[in-house]
Amino acid sequence: MGTQKELFATIAKAVEMGLSAWPPRQDGSKAPFGDGWKERQHKPATFDELRKLYKDSNLTGIGVMTGKVSGNLECLDFDERGIYDAFKDAAIKTGLQPLLARLEIGYKEHSPNGAHILYRCDEISGSTKLATRPKCPEEMKDEKDKTKTLIETRGEGAFAIIAPTFGTVNPAGNYDLISGSIATISTITPEERRELFSLARTFHIDPAEKITSEVERLRRESSKAGGRPGDEFNERATWPDVLEPHGWKIVFSRGDVSYWWRPGKSIGISATIGHNGADLFHCFTSSSVFEPGRSYTKFTAYAVLNHHGDFSAAARELAGQGYGDKSTDHQVQAGESPGHISAKKIDIYSVMKSMQSIGESDIQIEWLIDGLIPKDMITMLTAREGVGKSTLASQMGAAVSEELPFMGRRTKKAEVVYIDYENPESTIAERARKVCGGEAPFVCWYGRCKIDPPKFDRRDKDLLKQIKPGSLIIIDTLKASNDANENAAHEMQPIMDHIKALRNEDHTIIVLHHAPKGNDRGDRGSTAIPGATDHNLNFFKVKAAGQDGEADDDEDSNVYCLRSRKTRARPVTVYLTFDAESETFKEVENPENEQYKEMLGILNTLHSKGTVNQSAFVEAARHELPSIGKNKIHRIADIADAMKEYNELVDRFYKSYEHLMAPRQYRLAKEDFEYFMRLLDLAIAYFKNTGPAQ
Repeated sequence: MGTQKELFATIAKAVEMGLSAWPPRQDGSKAPFGDGWKERQHKPATFDELRKLYKDSNLTGIGVMTGKVSGNLECLDFDERGIYDAFKDAAIKTGLQPLLARLEIGYKEHSPNGAHILYRCDEISGSTKLATRPKCPEEMKDEKDKTKTLIETRGEGAFAIIAPTFGTVNPAGNYDLISGSIATISTITPEERRELFSLARTFHIDPAEKITSEVERLRRESSKAGGRPGDEFNERATWPDVLEPHGWKIVFSRGDVSYWWRPGKSIGISATIGHNGADLFHCFTSSSVFEPGRSYTKFTAYAVLNHHGDFSAAARELAGQGYGDKSTDHQVQAGESPGHISAKKIDIYSVMKSMQSIGESDIQIEWLIDGLIPKDMITMLTAREGVGKSTLASQMGAAVSEELPFMGRRTKKAEVVYIDYENPESTIAERARKVCGGEAPFVCWYGRCKIDPPKFDRRDKDLLKQIKPGSLIIIDTLKASNDANENAAHEMQPIMDHIKALRNEDHTIIVLHHAPKGNDRGDRGSTAIPGATDHNLNFFKVKAAGQDGEADDDEDSNVYCLRSRKTRARPVTVYLTFDAESETFKEVENPENEQYKEMLGILNTLHSKGTVNQSAFVEAARHELPSIGKNKIHRIADIADAMKEYNELVDRFYKSYEHLMAPRQYRLAKEDFEYFMRLLDLAIAYFKNTGPAQ
């Protein structure tokens, strides 16, 4: 909080530095005090005049008249601290950090809710609102109070309250100096001022009705100018397709808005796409072929860049490229109303394939990690928070990127792109050092990159299409990759459809997802999430051998299970342990293997006696294996009846194909179901090469 001593010291310094100082009112209006302030717009008060005024009126604040009277002083006023923080982040990403740092060193203060930057410039103007937004109903004082100012300037003839101001000047709080002083206010060039203003204007939000009206107007103009080729180009083309061949570069993205540089520019902002929530190119610069302050559709921007604004010539060229080809339209059939359109007649059976031809083809499931991560599919890796799914997925990515074995399994080399929507840069760096030894063999896209990774419910998601085909894409996490309600199927289905579209671009996808509380083997959110995936892996900590259920986070267990729950590939179960020295996961044997072997022995003994049933197994297991929990015994008992049928199946196979199955293989098959399945695979391969079995 300021003091009277600090206040008078600032007044004296302001007069010394040629500023027209004047007190604000004490009533919260933020207006200049009294009736004599208008004279101070042209002639500064002396220190003696100010000292008398302050002592006579018991004032607790100070302000300055901006403009020529204070040496071409201007104030950049941010109404909310969060807006200033976002502005600063955008300045850093667009190369304006040195300029903003210079301004902050010169003079930066916090108002009760926002921030002020003071500077001088040869070129200033009257006060200007650079960014506003529509007010929410609860913010409106009356029906006319519809707009909230976010960023504005206080220029020629205006008044700005500065630090140290306290007391009743502003009921919301004090004005505090953060850096610099009125003796160190920076001077900037007109060009630098324009760069700041262009960046500030990107925070402006028009009323919804104005946005809708403007978008519809531009679409009508574009459609009229370009006809069907223009309409289809607007639907199919991407903004990088339109702009990048002409030297435009994307700088970074914030939410739905992407920021661009014109050719030859390396600081500031030239244009945005997605401004005001519309898929339009909005130009800020006067140094390009576009008009500043105007918005463009993809087609009109294409026409300006390639045909000097000749829309007819642009439409003809696009028509020659196949845009708006009427042969692909649906035609209205005779006798039908225009509202009822029949699909083009085709022989649908000509596009189908017979099951025989499919079966005889060489098409088969391929694996990026043998038996674990199927190629060209969506694998969802689900676990509770903190279990280590990000570390495990990073290990998978590191192995695939260098074609190194993963947990003893073969891998197929692929480009790896790890998109981390959730973790801070320090965590990602630490994981890179642990998993990759400091030499990350794959790329990571995260929030501190020049461009934030696009979310799947944002317009800039098309940037993901630029990832090289055949890549492994790891998404960490599903929840953080979008702003949809994960419990709402109608919101999550489009998200999952976008991920499937990415898979269909010849990518393999691993999606990290959170498990619900108390259910490590389930998926949090709508059923639309697991319904859209191909291979679901649950990753959870298991209890010590002989105990039932999954382990809690605080239980002393260092064994984890990675198990498929739903799959279009092949079921898999892997047991892992976390190695404290390397801080990575390593594969271990199932901690219950010995117990399962003992229980299988009991089943086989009962089978040899002809007494395989649940009650007999439960009784024998309780007697011979007292350390095993009752629930586990009953779960094994559930398969006791099936054991009889399984043994009979192995018997029939052995009798029919003795020439393929040795006695030792027969004995092992009765003990190990997976071993028997491998024998069946070999048999199928044998018959494929020698002809059908007789």
